[in-house]
Amino acid sequence: MGNLYAATHGGDIYVIDPDGVASVFASGFTTPFGVAVDSSDTVYITEHTLGNIYAIGPGGEAELFASGLTNPEGLAIDANDNLFVADTADGILLRIDPSGVQTIVASGMSYPVSMAFGPDGRLYLACAGSSGRVYVLTPNP
Repeated sequence: MGNLYAATHGGDIYVIDPDGVASVFASGFTTPFGVAVDSSDTVYITEHTLGNIYAIGPGGEAELFASGLTNPEGLAIDANDNLFVADTADGILLRIDPSGVQTIVASGMSYPVSMAFGPDGRLYLACAGSSGRVYVLTPNP
């Protein structure tokens, strides 16, 4: 079992180890929201109000990975290290491949906010808007 990462409204990213010990992994963010970890232990976070996604290496150094989004919130990573991003204000789901190429996977949703891949490989995406829906998607690679 690996580490768990969590973002706080105070701008910190915490790492919680398998023994339950929590410590600050990275700090100084404005509005961190979504957190996801890829196969090389790079941690991705969304900066909701700034429209950015940062990649944080194992040492805690943050680099801008994607920008120009409206309100990125939820994140999930598939088995191929593609990053999926729920952009709430635009009602879209983006896929960003490891090289940074962005593709709109789905649109027209009401406030997509949170998501996770299930053991079946499908993406479960919750929308907090008026629709109150959970979408089940099979993303193409």
